[in-house]
Amino acid sequence: MVEAPAGGGLSVVEVLRTQGALRERTVDDRMYQARYAVGLHPFRLQLFTASGRRPVAVATQTYGEGGSLTNLVEQYVEDVWRTHCPGEERPPVWVQRFVNDADDDRAAGGEAWGLEDTGFQLVTFHEDTAFTVRASRWLPISDADLARLVGRPVDRGRGAGYVPTALPAPVERIEYRFVAVDDLPEPRPFREACMRSPESARDRAGPAGRNPLGGRCCWYHRQDWAALSEHAIRLIERARADGMPDHDIAANRAALAVAYGVETRQRPALYSLLDHGDGITAALGPAGWYTNGQHRVRAMKDAGVDRTVVVAYLPLEDDAGAAGEG
Repeated sequence: MVEAPAGGGLSVVEVLRTQGALRERTVDDRMYQARYAVGLHPFRLQLFTASGRRPVAVATQTYGEGGSLTNLVEQYVEDVWRTHCPGEERPPVWVQRFVNDADDDRAAGGEAWGLEDTGFQLVTFHEDTAFTVRASRWLPISDADLARLVGRPVDRGRGAGYVPTALPAPVERIEYRFVAVDDLPEPRPFREACMRSPESARDRAGPAGRNPLGGRCCWYHRQDWAALSEHAIRLIERARADGMPDHDIAANRAALAVAYGVETRQRPALYSLLDHGDGITAALGPAGWYTNGQHRVRAMKDAGVDRTVVVAYLPLEDDAGAAGEG
């Protein structure tokens, strides 16, 4: 979509007004492989087209399926643009959703286990050059509004043709560690304005905190990471006390969150700290770097969070206890 103007950006209402039209679903690939992205990261691609209107791409993916729609959204959009819409001057309108299970989450008993529906998200982009984008904003879009956008209801599931990716035998085990946020590397600025350099953020910050945009800029900066980190730490400690190994905590996170009284609205962010693929993974030290979690850590540092959870990968033959760092 167009570059978001200062002070708010493109809204769902504007997208519906300018792009809403009756479209045909011309692509429904349940195991779409992004050719221009690194590695094999399948997701379901539904593409809706109409003459004189931009295509609308709807991507659905299960948690832990591969490179996530959040982390690799730019590569996925560029791939779909090159592969299915090469004659378009602008990228497809992009909508995405995480599915809680291979089946529809309700059919899989998701509500009983506290797997709340995260819903569809409309992702807007800055367009740098042809087939090159930078994600700008993630906006919730209802099923009804998505139906208005494409002119018909959209299947929200992963699709009957979905085949879970066969995973190799594990060579590593997961260990959660509790780390002081000040000890984590400084994130590298990317994507949104709130990922600017820490020096710039501090210079423009008011007394309420270091983030110059006041914590309202994005999903990451709107979360209470201090409370969420403590929830995650207590959940891990209680699961360990009950004899559950760290590797199994993520798979049981929904049931654990319900059992330990974590509010429904807090669970998506909490799950992001526990997930093996989406958890914060960083190398500490002066030359530290991130595999994942830069934006969350930027938000934590801006808010002055004391400690959080990081995911460490250890060799299976390492028989040290999975107690993590206190």
